[in-house]
Amino acid sequence: MTVFVTIFTRPLLLVCWLATTPVVLAEDTVDSAEQPEAPSKAKQLAPKIEKVSPGVFRVAEDIRLDLKSREISFPAFSNQVEGLVEYALVHENGKTHESLFRTKINPRNLQTTLLLARVEAAKGFVENLWKEDREKLDVSSSRLEIIVSWKGEDGPREGSLESMAVNATTKKTIAAGSFVFNGSRFVEDVFMAEQSGSIIAVYADDTAMVNSGDHDSNNDDVWIVRKEAMPPLDHPVTLTLKFPQKKVTSQD
Repeated sequence: MTVFVTIFTRPLLLVCWLATTPVVLAEDTVDSAEQPEAPSKAKQLAPKIEKVSPGVFRVAEDIRLDLKSREISFPAFSNQVEGLVEYALVHENGKTHESLFRTKINPRNLQTTLLLARVEAAKGFVENLWKEDREKLDVSSSRLEIIVSWKGEDGPREGSLESMAVNATTKKTIAAGSFVFNGSRFVEDVFMAEQSGSIIAVYADDTAMVNSGDHDSNNDDVWIVRKEAMPPLDHPVTLTLKFPQKKVTSQD
């Protein structure tokens, strides 16, 4: 099965369709009839989506969406093994001088995949990071567990993305469960994560689609690479984003 998807924001919306029927994704459904139509100039043609097996889809060439295990995985490379970082992941044409990992995948394709998986974009999350007294936001539907795996000399290795950067002041790694899908946005017809190449930010960035909620995520000069947790420089890795179960709203 081949699916074509249109993704847009203002606000962030997703329209999926087949030639004659609504998209069946999961066990598996995103019904286009339930989605508002976008102004034509805001539409952006997203990549081909192919069904690999029941509940498993390939988005573009390199992104794998598994609705049963609730995982999105894609290839990347170890990009930095020492020094200050502001990002956990950027596109290879992005800010590679300050990122743990880099990838060839298109940021828009990844956001399309997250939306197909019905992961909710946390509204106001990045703005809240800059507040002196942060509000307590419910981001349980947007929180991502991110695992990095690779082939080591002594066999398979893996670690949490949070464990790979450390606060130079507190000597603590990024707090577990910090990464939240906030969703990047369009400005006019430009998708900001695609323009900047920013995908997963350690230091708050509203153009990135995922940000850290750690208490020092608004500080750009404290996060350094935890070298002992990282794979070797330029080593191929797989990033796996584990997304939460969608909340079921009770009906009276």
